Amino acid sequence: MQGALSYASRLAAVNGRPMSGFLREMGLPGDGIRRSDDATVRELAELAGAAAEDLVAFSPRRGVDKRYVELAGESLYRLSVMRTFFRYCPSCVLADIETFDGPRAGRPWLRTEWLLLSLRSCGRHGKLLADGRSVQQHHHAPDFCGTMAEIHRELSGIEAMQEHAAPSPFQDWAISRLSGTRNAGNWLDSMPLRVGMTFCEALGISAMHPPKTKTRGFTELQWAAAADEGFRVASSGEGSIVELLALLNSAQANTKGVWGLRDTFGYLYNTLLRTVDEPDWEKPRDLVANFAIGAIPLEVGANVLGHVIDRQRVHTVRSVSKISGAHPLTVRKLLERQEDWTDRIRSGVPDHRVTLAPDEFAETIYSLTGAISISGVAAMTGFPIGYLRTATAAGLIETVTGQTKLGKGRHQFTTEAVNRMMERMFEGAVEVPRATGSQVSLAKARRSAVASQERILQLVLGDKPPWKGRLPGPMSFHRLLVDADEITARVRSEPAGTGIGKFKMLEFVPGLAREAIGPLIENGYLTLIEQFNPDARRVVQVVSSESAEAFRSRYVTLGELSQRSGLHWKRVMLLLRGAGVQEALNSETFGCFIYFRSDVEVAQGRNNELWDYDKASALRAARLRRS
Repeated sequence: MQGALSYASRLAAVNGRPMSGFLREMGLPGDGIRRSDDATVRELAELAGAAAEDLVAFSPRRGVDKRYVELAGESLYRLSVMRTFFRYCPSCVLADIETFDGPRAGRPWLRTEWLLLSLRSCGRHGKLLADGRSVQQHHHAPDFCGTMAEIHRELSGIEAMQEHAAPSPFQDWAISRLSGTRNAGNWLDSMPLRVGMTFCEALGISAMHPPKTKTRGFTELQWAAAADEGFRVASSGEGSIVELLALLNSAQANTKGVWGLRDTFGYLYNTLLRTVDEPDWEKPRDLVANFAIGAIPLEVGANVLGHVIDRQRVHTVRSVSKISGAHPLTVRKLLERQEDWTDRIRSGVPDHRVTLAPDEFAETIYSLTGAISISGVAAMTGFPIGYLRTATAAGLIETVTGQTKLGKGRHQFTTEAVNRMMERMFEGAVEVPRATGSQVSLAKARRSAVASQERILQLVLGDKPPWKGRLPGPMSFHRLLVDADEITARVRSEPAGTGIGKFKMLEFVPGLAREAIGPLIENGYLTLIEQFNPDARRVVQVVSSESAEAFRSRYVTLGELSQRSGLHWKRVMLLLRGAGVQEALNSETFGCFIYFRSDVEVAQGRNNELWDYDKASALRAARLRRS
């Protein structure tokens, strides 16, 4: 593809004249050639014997909008086309000199694609283009052949110095577009060439470099690599672009600060931001804007590439906390109840990076908005704080998050949950004008029966509640009455729990050392539970019978084996060593010799006389095992 600049320069060189002088002699204005004035280019075509329409088409000329340049039926940005400067491929120039006839100075051709800033290499020779130094003044059209004539002796050296460049699908596509070819399957071919080329470069830079990368120091190879990467993604269509946008978005997951558009999409967003007044950019601009609105927690009123957000499409733990007034930890606890969110919530992602779509958290917002703290519930119901904490731990009142652990948790409750608990408490209560006889409040009934707070609440809220009375006025903890004698009788008639006290374990597991109980609990071999003790009239910690039974069935102590065999424990240990029975649990850690019961039973099955002690035989068997 050659334009007016190439023909004018070649004609001047063929006639042995400088280009500016030649054009003046021919009555052709140099500025008209530089600007590719239609009438001037047609006169040049007639003079050169070239097809006027082709020469006009491949000569870059200013469009109706002064921001653009028209070239080969395509619209390009004015600053993306070199009008007073050019680049060239030394290898192509040398090949022209060897190929064409006539004066040596008039043989090279200036390719139109060499005038485009975004085309940086020669696809034929695989090298970067060299910068040309025009012999003309800046206000004249550049004299390509005149420049080549001045440096023709240096061309071989310049050719050797040019860096190698990889094949460029981006450049092949752009040149194909200038030749009039479009591919219906290429997403980029549905938009003007200037849009497609600029979008590819911007997309590639964002894909290959951090968001705040400065392009001022980019080399030509870096620009070329970015353009090719952007073309690879964009030419595959919107799905491929959205995948890249999602990767850029996910890269923000563990960053700090505001989740912004520039910090997410980098150079791409800055490029699109400059195009908000260009209708030709609508397709890529809307694609990025719609993705951003649906993936980034942007607030209502934010302007995203011309799209004003009317409702927030994405929230974070922090924004939900801000809207609902709940602590971020409360929001996280609530989300942990949902299996889909467990991994995201527990992966260490900060509050402002855990995203939620509105339909996913609508129930969360509803439950958190207007939630009441434990002190608020106390003021609302008259419940003492201690009783409320007990009710929460026992699951008698539902928290917003569903958590019942006390610890440092700041539990919150919905008004509905509080009302449900109060209605259950007063269900079946007989209204009385005043308390008489043994009719007392729950706090007094607890003290009278020497019972725990949890037990009193369980009785009142259970399936078979005691007699309940209600003083006049709204439902309040202190207006609920119970019969103190009935409560006391019920508490004292309750059987003891099935758990085993810590020191009762010494009887339950024969031979177990007292100092072994603590380590066994700490290491999970025994499980502690809380159980109400009617004798002590309080809740105590005991070992669950299930874990105690499981331990006794799996393990046997050296003391139990000594009792069963009637031998001293040292002799029992020696016999076990000779039979190859090893400790199941480290005696240094647990302060007691403990074996697998199954290992001992296997050893007994192999030797029915295992417990028949003979010192010499036992020592010999132990030495053999040790060796």
